[in-house]
Amino acid sequence: MKSPTSIRSTRKRHLTPMTCFGLGLLALMGCSHARADDATLCGGDARLKSLEGRWALASFKDALVKLRSWDAAMRSVSSSASISAVTIEGTRIGFNYSWHEGNVDPNYCVRTSGGKLWARTDASATWDGPYVLLGPSAGDEASLYLKEYFVGCFTSEQHERWCLAPSGISIDGKKIPAALQMDLSEGPSYGTSFQVDGQTPPFLVFVPRTNGWAVYKDDWETTEGHVPVDPTKDKPWRTLTR
Repeated sequence: MKSPTSIRSTRKRHLTPMTCFGLGLLALMGCSHARADDATLCGGDARLKSLEGRWALASFKDALVKLRSWDAAMRSVSSSASISAVTIEGTRIGFNYSWHEGNVDPNYCVRTSGGKLWARTDASATWDGPYVLLGPSAGDEASLYLKEYFVGCFTSEQHERWCLAPSGISIDGKKIPAALQMDLSEGPSYGTSFQVDGQTPPFLVFVPRTNGWAVYKDDWETTEGHVPVDPTKDKPWRTLTR
């Protein structure tokens, strides 16, 4: 006859199928929880190096593709997050606020979940996000956004060949000195604006059309005598079609 001790030991070694199922389910739940709540990393943490790059608000990137307009995309997400973009370089975290202002602060923190990033300004703030990785932190930031929607070659009514690319704009093979106006304050409040060196007025504004773009020349809103352009009524300076 087995002793009470040996009987208890035997029972410990034999698990029922239901017990095994329950333990397996708990293990899966534990793994899922760990993946969903990765560590919070703040400025100065060496682990930030694995997240280096420029991160864009996911809804903003989607809006650029859908709307083909920097202004319209910005307006569509203006109330969803205070942080427009995140740049991680080494152990430094930089936040961008609508490309009007931005800075690096050791109190800034991020965390990842499912390959996406979430960010907050300090321990008491709510998390903004998700953000998706666009590309490296070095190099031209504007090109990372333009590649999503501002590409292709078109012909104007003046028989010019316009080619649009993340690296810039060319007309009949000649690149023009134009830079994406990412900060919308005081600039044209429609379309995608480029400030052109030496041009008066300084902006070329691209408004999406079914088969291409309408291009307007425009000025700073604060310029004396400035008359706002209405792209729904005013005739464009150029019309570009495929």
